Amino acid sequence: MDICSDYLYGKGFLSLPESIQDAVDEYFDGWEVEQYGNGNPDDMWVNHYVSYDSKELLIDTINMLSSQEYQELLEEERLEEWIEANREEIEERINDSYSFLGYADKEWHVFV
Repeated sequence: MDICSDYLYGKGFLSLPESIQDAVDEYFDGWEVEQYGNGNPDDMWVNHYVSYDSKELLIDTINMLSSQEYQELLEEERLEEWIEANREEIEERINDSYSFLGYADKEWHVFV
């Protein structure tokens, strides 16, 4: 993560929760990052990093819940419980299309 402080946009990684920063470090473990090439912190922040809230992820991105199902879970205050019970499948679906970095502060962090 030290390299991120030298980049205009890549500095954004430094404001992420520590668990996500650790996952980013792990993702790049063993890579040689070119200063201006693909995979540098600016490129990854602008073109590849995304954080989703649960609604956007579960309904629009991985199509695991309908809007109605999501709303019911939310109104019944069972959403977090449902997420924990289905966490493994959620992560598998994310990893089908993206690189899952983690879930922190009620946001799902991925590289696309």
